[in-house]
Amino acid sequence: RKSYSHITYEQSIMKNAQALSAYLKLIADVVYESFLRVRVQGQRCIIFAASVELCTIITEYLKRGKADYKVSRYTASDDYSVIEASDVIVSTLKSAGTALDIAGLRTVLMTNATDSKQENIQALGRLRKLKDWPDVAPEFLYLVCQDIAKHLSYHENKIHAFRDKVASHKSYFLPVKI
Repeated sequence: RKSYSHITYEQSIMKNAQALSAYLKLIADVVYESFLRVRVQGQRCIIFAASVELCTIITEYLKRGKADYKVSRYTASDDYSVIEASDVIVSTLKSAGTALDIAGLRTVLMTNATDSKQENIQALGRLRKLKDWPDVAPEFLYLVCQDIAKHLSYHENKIHAFRDKVASHKSYFLPVKI
């Protein structure tokens, strides 16, 4: 296949129990380290996945480890009150990637690899300055698989697209095999 499909990537992960387990643990670890460990009541995190099916799986996985935070899946058919009542929201870019102002949004984690400048900028644009926490810098995080050439290409394109829109751009490498 010459073109990249993130839906196909997600489907391949969901078909393999070991890969899915590693992927879900990776997402949970990133959410814990970047958000749950440092959050203050009223702050929120949104996780983007490409398919509603994976959004549901991520939501259920995060609910299992739940302590003092609320995790919900938000799709286009859900009422906005789902977002208002949740600390961690799992959604698609089509459902929550545009035209939503999520109060207290501290962290965005985009798991889907996309080269669409519009989608990347819209996902990044969910973040605003946190008026109730002016000393906290919101974070936009995204996953890149180093073994997939398109992921690396998309990552380079994000660096260029975000250049004048972010305070800094850092890469962290995690020794995770999916």
